[in-house]
Amino acid sequence: MLFNRYVEDYTSDFTDLTIYSSVLDEDRKLFIRLPNNYDEKKRYPLIIKSDGNFNLSRWDEVISELSQQGNVNDSILIAIPNLFFE
Repeated sequence: MLFNRYVEDYTSDFTDLTIYSSVLDEDRKLFIRLPNNYDEKKRYPLIIKSDGNFNLSRWDEVISELSQQGNVNDSILIAIPNLFFE
């Protein structure tokens, strides 16, 4: 069932952070994927992904692989899940 899959994917192996949105008047969860060997003194490209709770591990694999090949810069990924089930 899609609902069960959605709830199961509402956690991640990345940093999970909840922030309050005054515009939406609700708490929103964010999943934050930092680059391998993250250095807070460096700048990184930022990818913001809506429907963020699906395919996070695949996104991580692709970004990491492309970065290792030198095809893209390793990036910070911010994934914002939908709240359609609430």
